[in-house]
Amino acid sequence: MKRAIHIGILAVLAVLIVAAATACSSRNGDPAINETGNTTDATTEQAVEAEKNYVRAMAVIKSTGSSGSEVEAYDIEIGMAFTLKVDDSVIVKDAYGNTLPSSGLQMGDMIETKYDTHSMIPEYIRITAVAWERSDAANMLINQESKTIVIGSDRYIYNDELVVAYNDMPYDIGQLNASDEVFIRGYKDTVWSIVVKQGHGMLTLTNHRPFVGGVMTVDNIDTYKVESSISVPIVAGNHSITIEKEGITTYTAEVTIDESGETILDLGDVQVKIGMVDFVFMQEGVRLFIDGVAFDTSEDITLDFGTYSIRAEKENFATFTDELTVNQAYMQYKIDLDQDPIYLHVDTPEECELYIDGSYVGIIPAITPIDPGEHVITIRKEGFYLKNHRVIVDDSGKDIYYAFPELVPMPQTDTQGGV
Repeated sequence: MKRAIHIGILAVLAVLIVAAATACSSRNGDPAINETGNTTDATTEQAVEAEKNYVRAMAVIKSTGSSGSEVEAYDIEIGMAFTLKVDDSVIVKDAYGNTLPSSGLQMGDMIETKYDTHSMIPEYIRITAVAWERSDAANMLINQESKTIVIGSDRYIYNDELVVAYNDMPYDIGQLNASDEVFIRGYKDTVWSIVVKQGHGMLTLTNHRPFVGGVMTVDNIDTYKVESSISVPIVAGNHSITIEKEGITTYTAEVTIDESGETILDLGDVQVKIGMVDFVFMQEGVRLFIDGVAFDTSEDITLDFGTYSIRAEKENFATFTDELTVNQAYMQYKIDLDQDPIYLHVDTPEECELYIDGSYVGIIPAITPIDPGEHVITIRKEGFYLKNHRVIVDDSGKDIYYAFPELVPMPQTDTQGGV
């Protein structure tokens, strides 16, 4: 009886030892049966983690996509483009460590990221604090041929991966203007993005001839010389415009400049107290006198409203005189001088008849007006052989003088038929 009890105890102990060994083996990673009857592998999660390949990159965002679920970027350190898959689970922070929504990323942002090259899912994205940013680009000069950008005394370079954006859309670098408000981002001596925050429009003046030569000021800061044709770029928004010229009442206006548009400022209704006179001369080198004072005729002349005595002179031309009444902001005045006649002076041979182109003029010595050009002068006298002379009169306005040789007498005959 006691022997049977001992054998039973030993059997129970054996079962317990086998069960303990089985449990220990399961804890050491050997396959085991779970509650549902399936085997589980404790190393599965570790194996999946080992398959990921994380890399870090400093990049510029080239596009955020329409849905924001993908971010196209360019690694500025190794020169490689890549696309990240971004959702709300991705940690996005600004340069100060503040959390941002994934939709807060914009074209032209410069970022640091760590992402898995297999899934392209980033572990994090943050706006880099390493890159520099400038907004003082009022005098920015861009040379597209050499791919350089100069801001003040600083010179930068850029390449074909430069991102130029406006409203999170690509923007033509050739359309950038010094009046645009921009953010320029770069790393070391290279510019990687230019983001236009406020674009520009054009302000064009019309019917402004009285103000030509004056000065236009925008917001009491920027000044422009008023030309006969003037259209200037101005940052979009509301602006105060002042146009000044000596002798004219200052013109002021408030204008709204639309982005990528043209704003017309018509000065045709401006009441002025002076007029601009455009003297048009049909001859060159004319001297102009207004109320006895000589004026430079190479430019339009500005005069107070009123009446003036005009005198125009040129050598070998008749003096022109007239009265001019200035009563308009702009007027054109034409002056065509009459040329003084050219006179032909023939002094010899005396007592001979003078003909020009077959028309009788008179007895030499004679003075007669003659037109410029080629003429035939004929000299005749009874008992003498006539003589033709071909002459050319220059259009110099100066008189010409001739002393022709004596005529040759004809042979004498007597009444008997002899010589």
